[in-house]
Amino acid sequence: MSDLVAAVLRDMEDLAVRRFPQWLPGAEQIAGPGGAGVRAVRMLAVRLAAGDRHFGPFLADLAEAALSGRPCTARLPAEVRAAGLGRVLGTGSTIAVTPPRGMSGSEAEVLAAGCRWLERWSGLHVQCRLQEPPPPAPPNPPAGHPEPSVVSRGTRVALAGASPGLPEARVARGRPHHASRAEQRLESVLAGCAWAADREWNQGYHAHPLTNPIRPDLLWREARVIVEIDDDSHLRPEKFAADRQRDVRLQRDGFVVLRFTSHAVLSDPWSVAREIEDFVKRGKR
Repeated sequence: MSDLVAAVLRDMEDLAVRRFPQWLPGAEQIAGPGGAGVRAVRMLAVRLAAGDRHFGPFLADLAEAALSGRPCTARLPAEVRAAGLGRVLGTGSTIAVTPPRGMSGSEAEVLAAGCRWLERWSGLHVQCRLQEPPPPAPPNPPAGHPEPSVVSRGTRVALAGASPGLPEARVARGRPHHASRAEQRLESVLAGCAWAADREWNQGYHAHPLTNPIRPDLLWREARVIVEIDDDSHLRPEKFAADRQRDVRLQRDGFVVLRFTSHAVLSDPWSVAREIEDFVKRGKR
């Protein structure tokens, strides 16, 4: 399983490097690694990942690799790399894995375990096709859709956004955090709501290149609605004060900020969804 995971992570990292600087706001102005270029992209990456000590070092390494053209060193654990790549590439994408024909039962078990591992840590949907090969990739993939690629042992791995050849993504963009039961519970309700189709889980909002990005739990950009799901850690004075400052900043940009406790979401997610629906529909009108 470790060989399969390592191959897929290498493939995802190569794809992220090719898509640079789409995922790093502000890096478009940095021409190359000369001078202070490397330091500048690492600083931008750390700012983008502000508040996440695991994601920051990985994103800085990835940005440096993309700018310098050198391969990633993979110095961080596979779990950190998978989570980071899921955010960079991810957000509503699918990893479609088609194994070679004639696999033994034990090989199929290894493949299934690897797919479960990737889905858990990357936050992306992983589809394992055991019968039919994936459709051929178009010669010019649409903008923003990763290109398919091939990894070792004849296993074909394609990453793509929602398209006719792949099942529709379960969310418009992003996924609930794998460690948050409340986010996953709310998503299980929103997945069946037509009004919530353009929701974004754990996506960055960047008001201006000179400001630090904000990564809300749940976002509707068109309706200008943000939803935060707070656990008990948000009751600490310093965290509470930081939340209020961030809410004011978002409200100045025209957002309605709704906050629910994890307990409220887990005990009655339908009531929470109905309250969100009212604001989303009013925002779109």
